[in-house]
Amino acid sequence: MGSRAKTPVSLLFLAAVLVTSIAVVGSGLLFGYKYVTQQQITTKQNELVEKEKSFDYDAMNEVVRIDKKIKAVEGLIANHTAVSNLFSLLEENTLRNLRFTSFDFSYLAKDKIAVTMSGEATSFGVVAKQAEAFSLITGNNGFSDSIFSDLNVNERGNVVFSFLTSVNPLAVSYLDNYNKTNSPNNNTQ
Repeated sequence: MGSRAKTPVSLLFLAAVLVTSIAVVGSGLLFGYKYVTQQQITTKQNELVEKEKSFDYDAMNEVVRIDKKIKAVEGLIANHTAVSNLFSLLEENTLRNLRFTSFDFSYLAKDKIAVTMSGEATSFGVVAKQAEAFSLITGNNGFSDSIFSDLNVNERGNVVFSFLTSVNPLAVSYLDNYNKTNSPNNNTQ
């Protein structure tokens, strides 16, 4: 009877079948992934179109317009000069026997303010004491490079003079002074 001899399956054939099977399965998975991804993209695009249709552009434009106004006001406040702060400083530090008869305030640069004043005092000693009092006003609210000049005696026997000083811009900054007076440490209730 004819018995057939079993032929061994070659390893090379098995490897080829295995690689082909993996390639076919991998291709199928890749195709499926591509299909699912395309469906998700289409769904998200449709959702985006629907959201865009429901978006209120008029309200957004109003918010942008108000934001621009707020930023403009913030800029104005940040750059606002409050010369009244300087007047208060002068009032607190001017001696009784001395008075100022003129006042000129000018910006020489963004960070340099010049104040020029003329005044009258009862004596040279009062002018010297005033110079000393102003020299003690330093720091953010202070004077620097202060000069008393043109000292003379007028017809009434009083000493007339000119005064020139540089003022720190923070001394006349509305925002800086507002923040100082409204800080939690300054609120006494």
